[in-house]
Amino acid sequence: MLANTTFIAAICLIGFIALAYPISLFLGARRGREAGDFELWRRAGRRARNPWQSEDESLEALAKEVDKFRGPKAPDVDSPT
Repeated sequence: MLANTTFIAAICLIGFIALAYPISLFLGARRGREAGDFELWRRAGRRARNPWQSEDESLEALAKEVDKFRGPKAPDVDSPT
């Protein structure tokens, strides 16, 4: 009975290793495409220096679109030219 149990445990261990190795390779390959730890810290530092950068860029783009929509400005009537 002990030999049978040992045989089953060995088969299970070999099966686990046979499945775990390709899965770990697959997950490692996927992680290689993502940003590394250093890249995450670098992005966080950039964001901390200017937290509203993306909003500022969006507002500038919106202002340009509004200027296109309004067209050329008319000269001020009160200003002497």
